[in-house]
Amino acid sequence: MTRAKYLGSFVIGLLVLIGAGWITYWILEVFLKADKSIQASIIAGLVALFSVIFTYWKEKTRSISEAHREKKIEIYKIFFDEIFEATNNMRLGREVDLSSSEDFMTRTLELKKGLMSYGSPKVINSFAKWQLVSSEAGDSASSLRGVGDVILAMREDIGLSNRGLDSLTIHQININEDLSLLSGMNKAKVVK
Repeated sequence: MTRAKYLGSFVIGLLVLIGAGWITYWILEVFLKADKSIQASIIAGLVALFSVIFTYWKEKTRSISEAHREKKIEIYKIFFDEIFEATNNMRLGREVDLSSSEDFMTRTLELKKGLMSYGSPKVINSFAKWQLVSSEAGDSASSLRGVGDVILAMREDIGLSNRGLDSLTIHQININEDLSLLSGMNKAKVVK
């Protein structure tokens, strides 16, 4: 934008603010000069109007959230299935090199497309952070925490409570060791 456009926008904004201030002052002046019974009626009407607007807004927000919940569960299930498949393969002593699996790559692409369409910002951010952490070699505890953050974000997004859970304790269902005491994932044993 050029300087003239900025100045024009500023002047228009200033005029709108002055007009809104003048209208607000006029409405308050008329309201304060009105009879007490009329003031009470106006206040009651405004409270009723704001209650209706608030109720409508909450209902609309809830219906949008509910409309997407089933699709989110479907998308998030892909991630859960991958994690539990990797855990089961570790338990059975199988190699867990999923990056070479064409099926894994297809499911991961579906997961990423689904996250971009239906995932909350918290889910997308935690998934992106986990990808960065897991691409760095060596720190399996950080990767485990990253997976835990993704799982907790997904649970929150579909309306479940995470009270009492953190990025490590969410995994306790699959691990025999006390994860809060582990300094690294190498010591953990998968539940058999």
